[in-house]
Amino acid sequence: MRLPPLVAVLLLGCTASAQSDARILHAIGQVEGGERDQRGDGGRALGLYQMHPEAWADGNAQLAREGQPTYARHLWRSPLAQDMVALAYLRALRGRLIGRGIPSPSPECLALCWNLGFTGAADIGFRLSNAPTARADYARRVGNIARR
Repeated sequence: MRLPPLVAVLLLGCTASAQSDARILHAIGQVEGGERDQRGDGGRALGLYQMHPEAWADGNAQLAREGQPTYARHLWRSPLAQDMVALAYLRALRGRLIGRGIPSPSPECLALCWNLGFTGAADIGFRLSNAPTARADYARRVGNIARR
């Protein structure tokens, strides 16, 4: 079992929220295939977390808002770049969910947003019961791993 992105957590602080995000991100990485150098979706999804260009851009935008360094997409093979951008994207998703009236999004809710995109998850009301079976299974697996 791989450890959560501890370097990134240390850089961001060892708060309970950062540790929770690290567990969720670790779970996403495991469900996505567990390999840092993987490519999916015809080369659009890259790295351990299978981030599409739009997600990478959203993660960098979150880092910029926080005054943190950003990472060009061509650096996607760097474990630090993957972890920092993915953790920032997770924070951005959480912020958007809070803005939609979901004050404490579950790992499953965050996983739905990760897997379907925020708009796709919004279209199903951010509910597992409304998700296609494969997407709901993905979110459940993330939740199970995150809670170990």
